[in-house]
Amino acid sequence: MVYHKSDKSPNQVYFKAVTDGGLRSIPNTQYHQLRAAVSAVDETGAGSLSAEQLKALFSQNPIVLTTVIDDFSQGFTGAGRSEDLENLLKLFRLKLQSSPVSDVVWNKYLQELQHDENAQDKETQFMQKLAKLRFPDVETVYSRDIRQLADLTPLNLSKLYQQYIRDKTDFTYFIVGDIDESAVKKLAELYLSSVEVKKQARTSQAPRIHSPTSRFQLKGFMEPRAEVELYLTADLPWQAENEYLFDILADILQERLRYVLRENAGGIYSVNSWFNQDPKSTQIEGKIAFSCAPNRVDELLKLTHQSLDSLVRDGIDNNLLKKKLAEKESSIKQQFDSLLVVFGLIEESYRLTDSPNLIYRYQHLSQIATKENLDKLSKILLAREARAEAILTQ
Repeated sequence: MVYHKSDKSPNQVYFKAVTDGGLRSIPNTQYHQLRAAVSAVDETGAGSLSAEQLKALFSQNPIVLTTVIDDFSQGFTGAGRSEDLENLLKLFRLKLQSSPVSDVVWNKYLQELQHDENAQDKETQFMQKLAKLRFPDVETVYSRDIRQLADLTPLNLSKLYQQYIRDKTDFTYFIVGDIDESAVKKLAELYLSSVEVKKQARTSQAPRIHSPTSRFQLKGFMEPRAEVELYLTADLPWQAENEYLFDILADILQERLRYVLRENAGGIYSVNSWFNQDPKSTQIEGKIAFSCAPNRVDELLKLTHQSLDSLVRDGIDNNLLKKKLAEKESSIKQQFDSLLVVFGLIEESYRLTDSPNLIYRYQHLSQIATKENLDKLSKILLAREARAEAILTQ
């Protein structure tokens, strides 16, 4: 268990029980079924307590405990007042004891699913088709089909939840907030030390991102504009320090493209960019996105490519790098004022390194985000072969 006392948010505490696993560690055919099971079980209540009973019990001081699952991890997370930590841990134990799904919740879910299937707009279709191109071999949040869930029942969902969530309890526990160590120890001994540790031999596999070699375009958009997206995909082993490089490079790209596409060409209002890499993946993915008039797509995409080419060729401007470094340092200081951000940093560090080392990466920002490192990364991430165009237009 990892405990950290902080009064950044007075009388507030966060709890998390997390383990490896996730949606990429189960059969592809059960990807959407497990997502449905988690949603339905959580909406039904907490074990033997229904959602209505929970609302009545905690109407004065609401507390939150939910199941969390992503591609590579799973567990439970909760938040409440410091004096409510015991109630959070009680709900956690109830979650591990049973996982009912009420008929009311299931019928509501089916109705919402049917409505979503029948009311798809062009933007949804665009994301679905694009996801299929980029992730052709695996399910994604965009590939949900009502036929995949048609034969399920509340009992099936409850069994799925038990199989993949309740029967994997080799948790690392995190308690962060405005609460004394003595109180945490007492509650942990009472509610956490007696949790039976159940392990499962499940291996997570990171999906391989495919980069289309030709432009993907979908027409029929009802809005009087085009949505332009440029996806960037590159192979590179994961390194924790790269997260800072990703953020700074994305900020540099946004500033350069704002000048080229908005100030100079007058073709857009704003442009957004980001880069990301999951620790389990050997691929970095990024995205540049902006809106423009449909008749200016080719012109503005050409300018975008030219701007990326010049950045690869000439490297990062030193003055711009100094500016972005100062902005990043200021942003980090502000983030450390948030208990929720600190909680996330602690969890990430211990889950990846079993130590607090990653929390203090910011102390070495100037040594990490050098012009040499950013130029090297730019040549990989912004290379022509790393780019794939996607357009939604009229």
